[in-house]
Amino acid sequence: TNINHVLEMLQEAAISNRLSPLKTVEWLEDAMQERIMQDGQELRLESDKDAVSIVTIHSSKGLEYPIVFCPDLWAKSGGFHSNIVVAHKDGQQISDLGSGEIEQHRALMDEENRAEELRLLYVAITRAKYRCYLAWADQRTIKEENASALAYLYKQQEGEDWRQRIEALQTKNASAFEHIILEVDAEIMQNYHQLGSNKELTIRKLQREVKADWMMSSYSAMAYYSVHDEVPELPLDKAQESYNATVQEVPVIDPLPKGAHTGNLVHELLEHTSFSVLSSIEPGELDSEYLDNREKMIKRFAVDIKSTEVLDQLLSDTVNTVLSADDTDFKLCNLSDHQCLKEMPFYFAIDQLDTLEVNRVLAQSEAYLPLSAQQMHGQLTGFIDLICEYQGKYYVMDYKTNSLDDYSVEKMTESMREHNYGLQYWIYSLVLHRYLTQTLADYSFDKHFGGVRYLFVRGMKPDKAMSGVFEDQPDLVTLQALSQAFSSRAVS
Repeated sequence: TNINHVLEMLQEAAISNRLSPLKTVEWLEDAMQERIMQDGQELRLESDKDAVSIVTIHSSKGLEYPIVFCPDLWAKSGGFHSNIVVAHKDGQQISDLGSGEIEQHRALMDEENRAEELRLLYVAITRAKYRCYLAWADQRTIKEENASALAYLYKQQEGEDWRQRIEALQTKNASAFEHIILEVDAEIMQNYHQLGSNKELTIRKLQREVKADWMMSSYSAMAYYSVHDEVPELPLDKAQESYNATVQEVPVIDPLPKGAHTGNLVHELLEHTSFSVLSSIEPGELDSEYLDNREKMIKRFAVDIKSTEVLDQLLSDTVNTVLSADDTDFKLCNLSDHQCLKEMPFYFAIDQLDTLEVNRVLAQSEAYLPLSAQQMHGQLTGFIDLICEYQGKYYVMDYKTNSLDDYSVEKMTESMREHNYGLQYWIYSLVLHRYLTQTLADYSFDKHFGGVRYLFVRGMKPDKAMSGVFEDQPDLVTLQALSQAFSSRAVS
């Protein structure tokens, strides 16, 4: 009942909140940690009184059942077999690793184990209110007799056969004890055939081809094959020279810890908080739900935050920084929730990908690092941090917590190339292009595709437009060529 109840709750949460498998697991973790007890999450009582309960002997202590079946008391309970003999003598525990008295100590240990098994046997057969069924099979080997607690009770007298013991029990307690011999049906026996030692066995041969090249891949898996080299001097866009000089003047204050955990923390807070909520960090104005989530995420990712005000300031700077050189209103804090699609999952087929073809297609991309020669076939999957719509155009955005010496375009481009984020944003751009092609009836690339923004959040400052922002505008011809590289059919 409890397992089915949990499954129902997970299904309801996944459907109502449109959760991915990963987010469903996170939802379950949050529910367990917060011990949410709403009407639908209260523990259900077992309502089917006639249902069979399967329990261990240990968990049955103190309980009673109308009828009890003990199907395997005839088998000796398993245990950890060790050369070390552990027994008790005169109130002291003895651990014998091989002394001259090890056999005497082994006999003591066997006696203690038998006493414990007899105690558990008593617990099992006294759980029944009205009737208890014990199954018996005289399990033995050529060298050893049946060593179960039940066999011990059946063989109290030296030389006494277990059949004689059972017959004596039935004679003395006819009203309380019945011995039933179950005959094996002949039809069942026909299903068992003893193999002769001279029968020749053959191995079945696989008749179909196993496609070992099929894989579930991602940007990270592809980036693993990046061929790292010394970053060359990259040409700067002449139109941005004056802007670059301004950005280089921004002082780098970096009090937040470095590392993946900080990145995860920032991503989670940006994903689960409305940007408008993060726009103000005035004392007393922060949303209580955000504060609760912030504390929970800090504990979850074990980030050593010296001052939460520093984290709040970074998030506020991120959403208040202008994301366009021409439009000062283009900020995350000015986007409503319905303009944002956060952590969008995607899948698309890789019919037959040659990474050398990807290198050719993206050769002119400054942020792209070439890949070594690989052949890929299967599915490409991932999550895009943010897809947003602003004034009719759609943008791919990704948050980066990389700590750089400065956040000039040159330095950000070097970091993009070093980690091959160029490959990432070209894949994400292709995903957005395909998505808009399928969802917008009048989709036009030039009209609707806004471009790429990679937000280096440690370098974003509201008083400097585009500070900490890497920008690129993928072109349609390259996207179509990349689509053709991933698939045998072009997507326009």
